Amino acid sequence: MEILIPMIILQVVTFAALVFVLRKLMYSASADEAKRLKQMEEEYIRRTQDLAAKMDAVDKEYRAKVTIAEEEARRLKDEAKIEVEKIKEDSLTKARDESERIVNQAVSTRAKIRQELEAQALDKALELSRKLIAKIIDSKHQKLLHAGLIEELIEELDKVDGAKLFVAPDKGEVAVAHELGKDALDRIAAAVSKKAGKKIQLTEKADKSLAAGAVIKLGSIVIDGSIAGRLKDAYAD
Repeated sequence: MEILIPMIILQVVTFAALVFVLRKLMYSASADEAKRLKQMEEEYIRRTQDLAAKMDAVDKEYRAKVTIAEEEARRLKDEAKIEVEKIKEDSLTKARDESERIVNQAVSTRAKIRQELEAQALDKALELSRKLIAKIIDSKHQKLLHAGLIEELIEELDKVDGAKLFVAPDKGEVAVAHELGKDALDRIAAAVSKKAGKKIQLTEKADKSLAAGAVIKLGSIVIDGSIAGRLKDAYAD
């Protein structure tokens, strides 16, 4: 009995010690687990916050890109509208220009045809007038008329602008319906040279279409003292 009691006490103490050690171990394990769980929770919270921040940044970037895209779409739409208006305006301008061109071409063609018809009519009228003069006035009186027109031409040279003759070439021709003769040709050349302020040499050229009188040609300068010229002026008036 006396031996049993110490053994029981020893077992009780041993059991108590074992319970204490187990509790200690369990507490330590629980603390470590709790610490690990807390770390996991903090890590989860941190990752969640990081993910939320990234999602917010992505959302902001998305919204910014959407805004830029909308602005670009509006810009392209405005540019397209302006381009359409420009094309429309250009088309209208081209249509107007083409219409004006066609009208002007028609007017020009009409004016050209009219001028050609008038020129043909004038040429026919002048030809008829020359034929009438040739039939009505005999050769003797035609020569007298011719001589009179030459004298008038020499007198008219005094009224010609000298500055115009000054730029004329040094050589020219005198077209005549009847032969001038050296004396009349020299007088005309002298009158022209005096007016031009320089010596001008003239050559005689026959032209029956003038009917009577003469036409002096100095390059682009023409001094008409012929019956044909007077008839032309009469028809023009």
